[in-house]
Amino acid sequence: MKRFLIGGFHAARRQPLAIGALFLFHFFWSMLLYRAVEERVVNVMRRFPPPQFPGERVELFLNESAVLLFKSGLAVPTLLTLAVFAAVRLAVVPLLHAGVFESLHRVNGPRGTVFIEGIRRHGGAFALLALLRAALTAVPLIWAIPYGWSRLLKADSAVSLAAAALPLLAGLAVYGGLIKLLFMYMQFGKTAGTGMLRGLWLAVRRLLPVCLIALAVSAAALLAGALVFAASLAWAGFAALALHLAYPVIKMLFKVWDISAQHQYFREAQGRQTAG
Repeated sequence: MKRFLIGGFHAARRQPLAIGALFLFHFFWSMLLYRAVEERVVNVMRRFPPPQFPGERVELFLNESAVLLFKSGLAVPTLLTLAVFAAVRLAVVPLLHAGVFESLHRVNGPRGTVFIEGIRRHGGAFALLALLRAALTAVPLIWAIPYGWSRLLKADSAVSLAAAALPLLAGLAVYGGLIKLLFMYMQFGKTAGTGMLRGLWLAVRRLLPVCLIALAVSAAALLAGALVFAASLAWAGFAALALHLAYPVIKMLFKVWDISAQHQYFREAQGRQTAG
């Protein structure tokens, strides 16, 4: 597993265009989403009662906010705005991933040309896979949301609520992670020309090493995030600001590393299957 992680990291370092494209999209998408949410939330929170006011004022504020949201028609444009942002992300991210996967698969040629060629060749298939993945990821929510709501109503303390919520959230996270890995190998199969189902079958047969590689990269990403957070607390001034601003680029590097490490394993496992 070590050689796949090392090889994947070196492959990710050779993809500055892919990292930059992912960073720019996530930066502008997050900034616009933040502004859209801030515009609505700040206007409402300005009316939040100060801490010295009794609890009845807070309850009155929540009731008035609920009435304002649902009775005045403000909920519809808010939900539509969030739906538009979700649709843009769902449409653009698969196209960028198509360029990333093609860049990892074709090591020769100008990176920009290969990246755009990947979008052109695989963008449609990657978009359909993204829709299917989103649908499969959302299936457990049909059961999880009513279950979580019932547990929330029955909880008599924060401890009991956490005891009920944490296993549910952990299960959803594990399920979502597995779906992500399986679809990633389908994308590898599409990019390599061997077929999406063959890539899926490879991931299913070798699920343990696939999961171990993903866990190793995730652990490294969490460690890097913790170090950046600790450094921002320990340092002050320009150094902390520069590190904070550079961290989104580092996150995109880890994202590409996750894909490239799995791609290294996919190529070796596929070669073994071909030789066998």
